[in-house]
Amino acid sequence: MPDVHTVGPRDQELIDALAAIGEALSLRNHNNTESEWVEQITQLATSHPDPFVRAHLTTSATLRQLHQFATDTHLTVRLLVAESPLCIDADLQLTLAADHDELVIHTMLNNIDPYVDTVKALMSSPHVSVRRRLANMNLREELLDYLSLDNDESVSAAALSTLSERHARRVAA
Repeated sequence: MPDVHTVGPRDQELIDALAAIGEALSLRNHNNTESEWVEQITQLATSHPDPFVRAHLTTSATLRQLHQFATDTHLTVRLLVAESPLCIDADLQLTLAADHDELVIHTMLNNIDPYVDTVKALMSSPHVSVRRRLANMNLREELLDYLSLDNDESVSAAALSTLSERHARRVAA
């Protein structure tokens, strides 16, 4: 019969993490400011060695924590940030717009209506599929005009098509 009091490596990681969180929370009762202990809790959460723990933490993360998770090394964590309802934050959108994996950007675009600054950042994205998607969106005319000059033929054609459809609707109205 196994000893129920034996602590395995995973159990020890959890014990250490809980101890660190407890230590951070104890700071709240001392003369530290709230932002100091919140920052320590955020650092502990976003630096956990297990990417699946970090991914799970994104589901209940604060905006401050999501900003940290948005640059995580693990794709799943960044995808969950892009799906977060808090992704309406302009700075978080800009961080995700700079992601090297187009799947993160597309996931963000599936869940939000991007701010103009986010669209402008994405217009210079190295990912053709992202720029093509923008060209098919209901964007300001000057943004579509810019995309119509894109080096990739599929992006410029999509932007010209969107502009043409918009013009046809105006004429028909």
